[in-house]
Amino acid sequence: DEIRAAMRFAFERLKIVVEPSGATPLAALLSGRVTDLPHRVGVIISGGNIGTERFARLAGGGAD
Repeated sequence: DEIRAAMRFAFERLKIVVEPSGATPLAALLSGRVTDLPHRVGVIISGGNIGTERFARLAGGGAD
């Protein structure tokens, strides 16, 4: 669920399509699973290698 939420966030707010594995670092930050971070953090978001139908299912909240 956290990864799907990160995929939606990336699409809606950053205007990029990200596959689940590429959205994992963003999901960790957005969900608060990563703590004790410096003031500025760089996150590599990669992986647009996902089909439109699968992306729509995942980012839309449906099960894969």
